[in-house]
Amino acid sequence: MKKKMISVFALSAVSAGALSAAEPIVSNVKAVQGLGSRNVTVSYTLSNEPAVITVDVQTNRGDDVWVSIGAERQMNITGDMNKLVQPGSRAIVWKARNDWPDQLITGGNIRFAVSAWTTNAPPDYMVVDLNAATPAESVTYYASTNFIPGGVADVRYKTTHILLRKIPAAGVEWLMGSPENESGRMTTENGEGWERQHKVILSDDYYMAVYETTQKQFSRFNRWHRSHPNNSQSIDGLTASPIYDTYPLNRMYYTNFRGTDKGLGWPENHDVDDSSYIGMLRAATGLEFDLPTEAQWEFACRAGTTSAYCCGFESTGEPNKHVFSIEGIGAYAVFTYNKVGTMSPVGQKKPNNFGLYDMMGNVREMCLDWKGDYPADGGTYVNPRGAAKPESLNLDNDSVVIVRGGYYNSIASHLRSAARVTCKVNNWDDSVGFRLVCPAIAK
Repeated sequence: MKKKMISVFALSAVSAGALSAAEPIVSNVKAVQGLGSRNVTVSYTLSNEPAVITVDVQTNRGDDVWVSIGAERQMNITGDMNKLVQPGSRAIVWKARNDWPDQLITGGNIRFAVSAWTTNAPPDYMVVDLNAATPAESVTYYASTNFIPGGVADVRYKTTHILLRKIPAAGVEWLMGSPENESGRMTTENGEGWERQHKVILSDDYYMAVYETTQKQFSRFNRWHRSHPNNSQSIDGLTASPIYDTYPLNRMYYTNFRGTDKGLGWPENHDVDDSSYIGMLRAATGLEFDLPTEAQWEFACRAGTTSAYCCGFESTGEPNKHVFSIEGIGAYAVFTYNKVGTMSPVGQKKPNNFGLYDMMGNVREMCLDWKGDYPADGGTYVNPRGAAKPESLNLDNDSVVIVRGGYYNSIASHLRSAARVTCKVNNWDDSVGFRLVCPAIAK
């Protein structure tokens, strides 16, 4: 069958400051369309290093200005893209008739922008398929929310998949904690150190889950999960009612997430028990998932804001001043003034500036770090790991694990970005859940 050549375009996206002679290079981009066929086959060569490949179909407006045809018209592209690709000759197939019907593709009027992202600077969004057969099949990447199949709000990202957003933290110096005049500021028996402001730098970007981990997501590697609102336990392989699948997981332990042996080794190491939820997730994906450190959690919550609340409000002499306005905190958080006594399915409120939902309210989110005051020496702390693990630790009684973000019965001041409280290691509390992070390294 006679082939028709289509003009194409190759684009390489690499990490600034991390270039080397072995950076990934895309070349030999070609596209052909069979006579009488609406399918376009795009071939390319990836050289030097593995890379995450993304593709954007673009058209010429007629004035030598190229524009994307729109992500919504590129949902039926398959092959060596949106994943980590090894060097060699590769191909993708676009079902143009499905995505862009009734369009005449002529030479010189369409091109394919094939982008290669270095493994240490992958695209902004990562999706993990919890039902994939192998680690290689479980992870996909997308350059923006527009390209995420079904969109961010799709129910699959609250049930069978995990959607994560890359947090642009690398090298940013910021103030962790709260100023002394912030209303609602918390202290401990040790004085002002509990929320003391101090300078922090996180050396790397990282991925954080867009949503709190849900009951359905947690049940992927466990025989049961919690239901809501009565939180009754389901046993012998029977899961709770599916109507609660998109509610945050609650009433589980730090040790359920990380394990009772190696999983208690933080801050000396990042190890987890193989039988823990995070251990099984690591095995299924090949990625180093974990709970966030406090610094990772607060940086992601603030999302560039320096105000008391991540939605931009300040805390004044009236800690609950803004809660009665739908444009206020209540638009971002499920908490005591708008949802008394119950949590909600994830993602029902507005996200913060990083596109993360429920960073305030719904359920408190467990962090890696152990209880301890912040430092007072005025230094800058790089990748802080919090206090040392208590030498004598009673898993059932000692309230020494940090949780963040407030929950459905919290007052407004507990939703502040700097607010810290503690829970027990083996905590059976329907107000506590968790959110996943992992390094922004493609594997």
